Amino acid sequence: MARLEGIKRDERAADEVGRLLCEGLTLFQIARQWRVPKHLFADWFLAEHGDVLERAQRAIASEHMHEVVAIADGSEDAKLRVDTRFKAASKFDRKRYGEEQDAVRTAPVVIQIANLRGNVSEVAVVQPAAALPKEPI
Repeated sequence: MARLEGIKRDERAADEVGRLLCEGLTLFQIARQWRVPKHLFADWFLAEHGDVLERAQRAIASEHMHEVVAIADGSEDAKLRVDTRFKAASKFDRKRYGEEQDAVRTAPVVIQIANLRGNVSEVAVVQPAAALPKEPI
């Protein structure tokens, strides 16, 4: 516990953990390397420096994306090279390049039309559709 308290007080610890994360180590591996309790180390780091972990994960994902593109570039298959770039772009910019997701209704919808006195004049049951239309109704 004393080792962990010393790490918590060290102003450079978060930067060093971020560097090690970018090299591919996990929080548990770093805790083991620094000989501190894994769960307490991870709890502290996530609570105090979760943004460092998030930035490191984005950097690792970016590196992997570039590796995937490089592997595809080694292929003679033009479709593979293009598809790899679209797949990578869709992961990094879902809004512009990602696939659209349709809303799916799973339960029947009961439509009742009533007059001002509360008398129901028409009832319809609409069964679930595979997906709602993309255009407004």
